[in-house]
Amino acid sequence: MINRRENKKRIDTCNICLETTELTWEHVPPKCCENTGQVIINDIFPQPKFRKLDSQNGIKYRTICKRCNNDMGSGSDLELKKLFDSVKNYLEHETDLNSTRIVSINLKLVLKSVFGKLLAMDQVAEMDLISRDMRNFIMKDEKSTRIRVYFRLYPYNLSVQARTIVCGGVIDSIGINDYNNPYLINGTLSILNFFPLSFTISSISDPNNTAFVNLLDYLDMKNPIINLEYGFRSAFNPYTKRPLLHDWLIGVGNDRHPFVLANEKSPIRVSWKK
Repeated sequence: MINRRENKKRIDTCNICLETTELTWEHVPPKCCENTGQVIINDIFPQPKFRKLDSQNGIKYRTICKRCNNDMGSGSDLELKKLFDSVKNYLEHETDLNSTRIVSINLKLVLKSVFGKLLAMDQVAEMDLISRDMRNFIMKDEKSTRIRVYFRLYPYNLSVQARTIVCGGVIDSIGINDYNNPYLINGTLSILNFFPLSFTISSISDPNNTAFVNLLDYLDMKNPIINLEYGFRSAFNPYTKRPLLHDWLIGVGNDRHPFVLANEKSPIRVSWKK
């Protein structure tokens, strides 16, 4: 994290390859996705301790080694940038809310970048099943059946990062405010939201409980190039027709969101450009 009191040691365990070596700074999201310049960072969990931190060079974590950092930057991050550029151009210039756009991407590389950023957010090399699956995807090209990767457009300048938060009462994953709903489920979520992209990595196993596409359903590891179609509608709740707000899924025990539990190793972080 930016707060040096919480940083790993300079020589420590890499969160991706698990080797003990010299660690480098990793930008989350990638630096090529405009994660540069001065930002204001708030860790909003655990409560009630709110801390405001200034960073002069984007959001970054010293948690992965130089080799893993370079491997992601050499291909994976650039493929995520291709998606970033396409969606950014779409949101900034398209005026028809019913329109869609198609971008050809290497989905395997995009997901490697996203998983790498999520792993970099941890202050220890977490060994839970979801972290292991993301690590094996990056290092061994092993596709997991345990996790889902939900993608939507995110038209907000406020970045939100939440890592392996434990959720109780995720109501059919679309934000319906009905705690008697029969689709009450539990699971874990990791969230990486930054303009103009949102990725939610979930262990929730019932795909009928979400209105979003699980990207892993479309991934062929031997032929990972896909034509991804997206549009404004993914930024709206399909039932209420209202925009999904920047804090959707991370509200702590209020009426509009699921109840979320986390711990000090997995804080919820919000940041914005100064």
